[in-house]
Amino acid sequence: MNLDRQATWMVRMVTVLVFILGVYDILALGGFFDFTMIYIPVITHRAANIAFWLILSYVLLPARKGATKLAWYDIILILAGLVPCLYVAAQPERIVACSRNPEIVSTLEIILFLLVILSILEAGRRSGGFALFFVALFFFSAVFAGDFYPGPFYARTLSLQTITGYMFMCLGSNSIFGLIADIGSTIIMAFMLFSGFLQTSGAGDFFIRLGLAIAGKYRGGPAKVAILASGLMGTISGSGVANVVTTGSITIPMMKRLGYKPHFAGAVEAVASNGGQIVPPVMGAVAFLMCEMLGVPYWSICVAAFLPALLYYSALFFMIDFEAVKTNLQGLPKAEIPSLKEVLKKDWYYFVPIFLLIFLIADRTFSVHRSCMFALASIILISFIGGRNKWFTPAKLGKAVDTGVRSMISIAGSLLACGIIIASIQITGIGLNFTAVITQFAGQSILLMLMLAAFGSFILGMGMSSIPCYVVCAPLVGPPLLKAGILPIAAHLFFFY
Repeated sequence: MNLDRQATWMVRMVTVLVFILGVYDILALGGFFDFTMIYIPVITHRAANIAFWLILSYVLLPARKGATKLAWYDIILILAGLVPCLYVAAQPERIVACSRNPEIVSTLEIILFLLVILSILEAGRRSGGFALFFVALFFFSAVFAGDFYPGPFYARTLSLQTITGYMFMCLGSNSIFGLIADIGSTIIMAFMLFSGFLQTSGAGDFFIRLGLAIAGKYRGGPAKVAILASGLMGTISGSGVANVVTTGSITIPMMKRLGYKPHFAGAVEAVASNGGQIVPPVMGAVAFLMCEMLGVPYWSICVAAFLPALLYYSALFFMIDFEAVKTNLQGLPKAEIPSLKEVLKKDWYYFVPIFLLIFLIADRTFSVHRSCMFALASIILISFIGGRNKWFTPAKLGKAVDTGVRSMISIAGSLLACGIIIASIQITGIGLNFTAVITQFAGQSILLMLMLAAFGSFILGMGMSSIPCYVVCAPLVGPPLLKAGILPIAAHLFFFY
């Protein structure tokens, strides 16, 4: 009975925290606080988001699978992340002072820094796995013991006081409250909320029916429907997991019923759903990191990624068609295929938020996250076109916020661990050492450099998701390719793919 009460208490606590974070970010990113002239310092906004991310990561991502209650170590790790974030959020003036002179940090701030690093590393492990944990720990250790590291990983050891000043009590790109926290608490959070609202509105069902209407009658129809539906879902979710959950539950049974082997049906859905990360305008979180690292508008990333995404899904279509010919698989029965005209006539308005988002991002009048909030507002407005069952009631609004925030929490730990990696690489200068070694080894051969970059990405990708894999590759392998004359955006998309 006690366990049941604790589980119920946890569910209620999560619901409240998720709702508070979601509503706060919608108001902050939508410009409500600017309009009402309520000033929230940048560091306070970032630290508050990180505090919520860490709390929810430990509640929603238990150390043991199936755990329904918080363990004592979960509570300790939550406090280890919460207290330092509250300290930083409450003292923006202190952060400004330490940013100018990192050597003035106190003993208390050093202790808080070590505590928040511990909390972030464990949250990163739960979110991104042991591979991410060990990679982040490896680079963070280099800050303290870099003079013991071999070859390109050699780095000058810094004092604990200096490290704390740069990585904790600072707003620069070297800080855990810097680049990654900025992107995560603005652009990525905005897109996750937009995706949550669009999914809750019923757009996923619309994309599946649209795929059925377009490709259902052709040979291997269900597999082609999976590709179309996953590609369209990719424009709003940017997440392979979200794609599989949304479209796979329908398309995989459909493929198996038509005659595709179970392993092939699963593979089609997995590959098609993963491709959602590279489909503009709402690509995976890597795209947001990329535009910040390159210093280019997000729209430029979308334009550059359009043709490769089109080629990716075209190749999938060919493979599906070859398999259908090989195994003599036909399309779906006509009775199961909806009319394209009727599908568009009934639910055409689902395209409005996507086109509005594309227009606003391309127009560049508003920031990317502000554009997302306008598109999100349009989702609520268009729901009144589709009939009473499509309206955004208070319960549906709560569900949309919950979906968006939970999507953010699923990657938040990985993002924060990536922040440690980026900060460590920049502070130690390992990236410059690595560039020199690769350039010396590959000489003037761009092909050999690309092969080395691809090999490194493959190895890292075996144990990590695309976010940490890209974060590690970009500062280590990117500079040699740029030095060899490859366009920056081409080099970074190469790592991504």
